[in-house]
Parts: sequence; structure tokens; C-alpha cells
Amino acid sequence: MAHTNTVNPDADSSHNFEYKKELAFQLVKRFGMTAARQTCIANKWDDVLKAVDSVRPH
Repeated sequence: MAHTNTVNPDADSSHNFEYKKELAFQLVKRFGMTAARQTCIANKWDDVLKAVDSVRPH
């Protein structure tokens, strides 16, 4: 019997969300809030933009 991979949409969605949050954090950390927002807008990364907007400045 062949092995089949089953995908748990909730787990994949959760991983994807964490990835976008981490990407947003790194963008803000390296480039600042304005450049991070501009990068998201230019690349049409709407979900990452939302995560960038949720990053609190220190």
C-alpha cells in the first residue's frame, strides 16, 4: 500500500500565519515600519501587511 500524505488545513494555516508574522517582524526590524509597509504593498502581501501593522514599535 502506498503512503499518502494527508494535509491538515488548520496546521498548514497556523504555520502560514506564524511565517507571515515572523516575516513582518523581520521586515520591521531590518528596514523600519515605513519601508516594511512599502515592501508589502509593492509585493501585494496583504496578510503580511496586516502583520506589519500589528507589530508594536519599541
